[in-house]
Amino acid sequence: MLEPAQDIPVDLGFVVRLDVARFRGAMPQVMFELFMRLFLEGMGAEAFTQAACSSGRLYLGARPTGLVSKAAPLAVDYVLVLDQLAPGVARDWAAEFHAPRDLGRAYFRYDAKQPERRFSPARVYEKAGERLTIASAAEVDATERVIERHVRARTVVPEERGALSVEIDTAVLASVLEPTSPRMSQLVARADDMRAYIEINQEQCTGVLRAHFGLASEAERIKDALSVVLAALQMGNSVVKIEVTVSDADLIVQGKVPINWLFALMGA
Repeated sequence: MLEPAQDIPVDLGFVVRLDVARFRGAMPQVMFELFMRLFLEGMGAEAFTQAACSSGRLYLGARPTGLVSKAAPLAVDYVLVLDQLAPGVARDWAAEFHAPRDLGRAYFRYDAKQPERRFSPARVYEKAGERLTIASAAEVDATERVIERHVRARTVVPEERGALSVEIDTAVLASVLEPTSPRMSQLVARADDMRAYIEINQEQCTGVLRAHFGLASEAERIKDALSVVLAALQMGNSVVKIEVTVSDADLIVQGKVPINWLFALMGA
């Protein structure tokens, strides 16, 4: 059986893996549901909150657009995969879609009656009783090629590490940063690859970002520049702990925050 991340078209440069079961177990139920709702509302996909909360793992492929608005604060074209769904979870999202089309192989396709905006879910593929693959309007054609025509080109997926892990296309990230942070954009563009993961428990959240450069000296130069920026950001903040190191040609950024501080940040 193909891994759920392979449902995500290769043109989406950010891929996030979330171990939903681990997140659920690391925080009070009310906080877990709030986190999931805020996450999905940011993409205009709040109708899938119940399905997401009942899943075992989640994958998100995204491409930032820069078109930030109150209605879509994340402003990304995306494909969202909800895998290992709990048996009998309600299809409360289905009311916004036409009747499903049976594609065979236990796959069903749902097309939105009228997507409200660019970032609303426009198509859903359901692998009966197992998985939902949700595409925003701009990603419908690419997702159709992957699922219906079996053109699966994605070879790089987030590693199975931590409660959350991310695979980042550095060229895409550099283009996103360029308008507002040209210096940071240049630094990111020099990395060959970049990935991150987060561990979470009932006391703290720990994050690690690792970026690989061609030369150790290049990683050291980036470390020096980044350390200055982080020192300025941390002035007067004794809660967030961030450390930057270099191992061979890898730049490693590690951070820790108390879980209660995160809850407060979420407004709970």
